[in-house]
Amino acid sequence: MKIPSPKILSAGPCCSCPAASAADAPRRSRRWQLGASLVEVLVVTGLTATLGSVTLAGISKAKQSSKETVAKKEIRGLVDAIESYRETYGRLPASRQANTPTFCGGSPLPPRDYTFGTVALDGRGTLKGPNGSPLPLVTSQTTALFPLDYQANNSEVISILMDIENYRTAGSPPTVNFGHRYNSRGIRFLDAKESSGVTSPGIGDDLVYRDPWGVPYIVTLDLDYNQQGWDSFYAFAHVSEKPAPDEDSNNGLVGLKRPNDAPYSAPATAHPSDRHNFVAKRESVMVWSFGPDGAADFNRSNLPTGKANAGKNKDNLLSW
Repeated sequence: MKIPSPKILSAGPCCSCPAASAADAPRRSRRWQLGASLVEVLVVTGLTATLGSVTLAGISKAKQSSKETVAKKEIRGLVDAIESYRETYGRLPASRQANTPTFCGGSPLPPRDYTFGTVALDGRGTLKGPNGSPLPLVTSQTTALFPLDYQANNSEVISILMDIENYRTAGSPPTVNFGHRYNSRGIRFLDAKESSGVTSPGIGDDLVYRDPWGVPYIVTLDLDYNQQGWDSFYAFAHVSEKPAPDEDSNNGLVGLKRPNDAPYSAPATAHPSDRHNFVAKRESVMVWSFGPDGAADFNRSNLPTGKANAGKNKDNLLSW
């Protein structure tokens, strides 16, 4: 008897047959391309983010460096303008009030160096920074930390150097130079950027000269004319005296020195007011900026981290 041949039921092309491989190849290729594309996108995104952060950091650093360059140029220009005024008039650009100091409500003092700090135009409170917050109060003081009765910011110096008679603020109040009192020849000694408002860099409507970060320049004039600049911030021991164990009898921080060449008595045994006595020798003008951080630390606690070359004071820009 003839046995019939078994029928082979077709289940469709198997995965190993050439026909099946050829049919599935486009789908596998598309899946592979999709996966590869996703990886590529993630890699490119990561690289872009990294490069972007590096670029932004570089741009920020470049802007900061540019502002520091501008500030140094402005500081030097202000010092030169003051020296030019002195050569012309034989005196430094300051009012009678600054030249005849008193303290404690009228007690007279001999002529002394004067610091034009951060006091407001009316002498009450402090000027505000670009963010609207009051700045650290820098005033003209005695060696015993008593503030002088008369306080002013650098607008007094600017009004004299630029021969400006009135402020540009509301009501146009007169400056100390009204009637060309301190610049009778009408000479414009300072050529500086002028700005509107009272917080922008440059010379504002209040005639305050602000650095590129919008903070007033601090100006100290040697009004006792002894060729030693005594700044009401940097003169003090808690700022400029070297911390232990590096105390130095004659030398302070940031290039400042004791006023006399004779050896100085040990700070621990000295009278407190004597300790507050660091000067910039051979400097009749001292100008400085709070720097990029817009801050300054009086370091009342006398900590090493708050000295003239550390902490908030480290980035301050100095003319000496």
